[in-house]
Amino acid sequence: MRPVHRLLCLSALIALLTAPAAAVEPARLDYRAAPGCPDASALRAAVADTLGHDPFDPAAARAIDVDVTAENATVRLVDAAGRPSSARVVPSPAADCAELVQTAGFTAALLLDPFALPPAPIAEPPTKPPMPARAARRAPQPTPRPVVTRPDQTVAGTNDPFGADGTPADGTPADGILADGTPADGTPTGGPPADAPPADGTPADGTPADGTPA
Repeated sequence: MRPVHRLLCLSALIALLTAPAAAVEPARLDYRAAPGCPDASALRAAVADTLGHDPFDPAAARAIDVDVTAENATVRLVDAAGRPSSARVVPSPAADCAELVQTAGFTAALLLDPFALPPAPIAEPPTKPPMPARAARRAPQPTPRPVVTRPDQTVAGTNDPFGADGTPADGTPADGILADGTPADGTPTGGPPADAPPADGTPADGTPADGTPA
């Protein structure tokens, strides 16, 4: 194909796509429905939503004939001579009459205008996910201070007379002997205690034991 022919075909396609839609020829509406089903206004609204306008006119030459039952809906396009030119049967698997009338309205719109498009569904606003629950903050707990004791001290709150190394808490050596070699209780080395009476019975104050004056 020559470039000139391609350009002409592209121009024709653009003109076809951008051309305004031809007006739909009006039609009468003959509507019958089973008890409990929506009335003719519901079907007219469904057709108008699809075509963008209401195409029905009681004085029109052709007609849309709709017969709705509990099982299905029959939609016919009848010409000016009264002859059906097109017909569609719409089933209802869910036995929902209201949904059946909506589908029959879209079918009637297609019979009036084969290039009709179904109405765009209404987009629901997105739902925000729930916010996660915040965990309750716990107050910081104070850190216990370690108890430090010296080996020669008794641990507070206890009755232990010995230090950590096993020595008495009052500083007395474990063997009872001081650094100078004397006993810790004051007893002289190799003799009786300092407060013991003389072996001959003389009182500690120096007076004779028989009462004779000194």
